[in-house]
Amino acid sequence: MRQDYSYTQPSSSEDSSLDITSLLQAEADIYADEAQSIHNISEPYHYPPQPEA
Repeated sequence: MRQDYSYTQPSSSEDSSLDITSLLQAEADIYADEAQSIHNISEPYHYPPQPEA
């Protein structure tokens, strides 16, 4: 059995607050934040050896 699926483009009168420019800017901001956080990673904490029980 075959099912038909259809998709209609939203009309220009509908809310288009998430346009491609704002999405790309948000993505750029995320990558910039990640790049900045890489420089803020400290050395891993080394726990002192525990005495054996």
